[in-house]
Amino acid sequence: MDDNVSQSFRSNNVSLELSNPPIESIIIPVVFGLIVLVGAIGNVLVLIAVFRQPMRTTTNLFIVNLAVADLLFLIFCAPFHAIVYTQHWYFGEVACKLVHLLQFSAMLASIWTLVTMSADRFLAVSFPVRTKHLRKPRAALISSSLVWVLAVFSSVLWPIVYTIRKYGDIPVCSDAFDSDQKRASTFLLLFVFGYAIPLAVIALLSALLIRQLWKTPMDCSRRASTEAKKKVTRLIVVVVLAFALCWLPSHVFWLYTTLHKLHQGREAPKTMALYVFRMISHVLSYANSAVNPILYAFLSRHFRIAFRRALKCERSNISESYWISSAAHPHYNIRLDRKSHGQGDDSKHL
Repeated sequence: MDDNVSQSFRSNNVSLELSNPPIESIIIPVVFGLIVLVGAIGNVLVLIAVFRQPMRTTTNLFIVNLAVADLLFLIFCAPFHAIVYTQHWYFGEVACKLVHLLQFSAMLASIWTLVTMSADRFLAVSFPVRTKHLRKPRAALISSSLVWVLAVFSSVLWPIVYTIRKYGDIPVCSDAFDSDQKRASTFLLLFVFGYAIPLAVIALLSALLIRQLWKTPMDCSRRASTEAKKKVTRLIVVVVLAFALCWLPSHVFWLYTTLHKLHQGREAPKTMALYVFRMISHVLSYANSAVNPILYAFLSRHFRIAFRRALKCERSNISESYWISSAAHPHYNIRLDRKSHGQGDDSKHL
């Protein structure tokens, strides 16, 4: 298409008539391709690491749920959204609907899994004995399954409202809400229940955890356990912060464009700044799915070891037992019988 031809850029029914520089339709797919490559490798390594003993713990099973959501998001959504920047939808009606179902399901599953992880950590630290039966791997699998059921159910609206619309001869995958009020209400509900409330709950639980862990006096016998719990708490907090920062621009864009149309009676100004902001929000939301394995590698020694073994195709030579290092005495190893796996707090295995 002629570079000087003004094109209509669509996002959530917002038209940005801009001269589309050809470099954009190359750079964005390349960036998305790199994100998909890094994220797919990283999250597959997470799955391999966790399903090798002794990594199969309650907290790590929640991490598996995050990895599954990230893989779905990267593999089945990113390539299609990268094509958006070529100003043409090539994949038909079914793909348009399915991509948005997976996009919002994976996003909701991720944030609600983080809430579940935070609640699990809070119970493990505050009520370790009374809630022991709630913090077993089986319970983590059940709660993760429920998270997915709820996430998919909450996202069924998107394949209904997204459809193929033509602008001239160009097919575009965009929403088809029948009123500005419905569009604004939908994105506001998404922000409240898929971002604001979950993050508020996580912030409260994290504050209570940090207060208890960092203020509680420790004797020598409990120091190693408490330090291990602190490491798990740090990891969860960092992962949550990454999610919050990476998804904030998308929510800001959705709310700004929909509320502007609702209150002003016209679409948001068709500016280059808004167009660039939308691109940044897209890149950051997908980058979040690639950054989580990197955070695990930086913040968890056990994940670093497991990743190295997976990359070298090494198998653990520990069959019926495994070793963990004491946080208080890093050169002193404690042998644990495999039958104890999953029965106590799993902080030491992360």
